[in-house]
Amino acid sequence: MTTIKTLYYLPEKWDDFIGVDKAVGHFKNIVRIVRVEQRNLDLSTLLVGPPGTGKTALVRKLAQCLLCTRLDRASLDSCNACETCENLSYIEGNDDVFTRMAFGESQVDHIFSPIDCTRTDGNTLETRLGELKTSPGIVRLAHLEEVGCLGENSQDHALLVPMDDRGFIWIGTGMSSLGLSRAFLRRFPVKLRMSLPDRDTLALWLAKRCRERNIGCESLDVMQRLADRSELRPGYALQVVKYASTFEAPVITQEMVEEHIFDFND
Repeated sequence: MTTIKTLYYLPEKWDDFIGVDKAVGHFKNIVRIVRVEQRNLDLSTLLVGPPGTGKTALVRKLAQCLLCTRLDRASLDSCNACETCENLSYIEGNDDVFTRMAFGESQVDHIFSPIDCTRTDGNTLETRLGELKTSPGIVRLAHLEEVGCLGENSQDHALLVPMDDRGFIWIGTGMSSLGLSRAFLRRFPVKLRMSLPDRDTLALWLAKRCRERNIGCESLDVMQRLADRSELRPGYALQVVKYASTFEAPVITQEMVEEHIFDFND
């Protein structure tokens, strides 16, 4: 028996997200404001919810759309093919992604800076903030991943002044906002709570994703089993869909679902 494990999968379209319509609508609006209308508003957002609800994937998709050099202005989807989109597909750690694009006769710099708060101490945070302040980006998207960890060491206070800078879009994600100061939470005008879909809803949604990609499935029971094995986490379930698509005659089988390894600690 061959054990299968694939990399973290980032949805290609906004429609690939499930059960988070409010968050998707909000993030698409951010893309419209920044890339289409080119307005400078306070767009900082806090996403809270259990693991696997799509918080990180949503932020990565937002970054793709803000930095994509061939954005579809009708659907507000990224092209998923330019160098920037490729770089953001499997980005890990605290690596910045930078792109320069043309708006009319001017050049506009965009930068995405992920900050893993589980690995960030006071000195590291101060250094990162200094780098962000002097970064060349006109549009600077900063992702505070596992933002609740900042409250555990009272590091959230270090961000109060930087978060007043309108040159940034701050996105905080985490399982909970408990421990974060009220002053810090007030820096996020929009706060959204995420939740997992139920089993049947996820199974039907997965079947639809397969039909869109011309991927066969042995039965709806297989999709329900995939929902169970992925612990109702859409991003993890899509890993199997992505793997199946690599075959000449793609079909999701019971064996494929059972053999896949889901790294829930990733």
